[in-house]
Amino acid sequence: MPGKPKGLPKTGGREKGTQNKSTEEAKKLFIKIMSGNIVKFKAALDYLYKKDKLEWLKVVNKFFPYYLPRKQDITSDDKPLRPGINLSVSERIMKDLEKLIDENN
Repeated sequence: MPGKPKGLPKTGGREKGTQNKSTEEAKKLFIKIMSGNIVKFKAALDYLYKKDKLEWLKVVNKFFPYYLPRKQDITSDDKPLRPGINLSVSERIMKDLEKLIDENN
């Protein structure tokens, strides 16, 4: 069985949590593209809000994980201390919001 015996500390390679170069470069490119189109995204979201508020809410909800990522515990060896926060909108809430939007239109 090749490799080192179990229990020996890691030697060499990347530090734990370090991204590889292609992931890091892809993120930088994505940020550059997104930041260059902020005005377009805002205009598109404004248009969608005027056209269909419920669809606007669905789209904004999909962006939550990118702007408010789930917190990760780095002190308990990946054992959750308490449940994470879920910011997604449930189907029931979406239906309630649909009713509210319909009542206000």
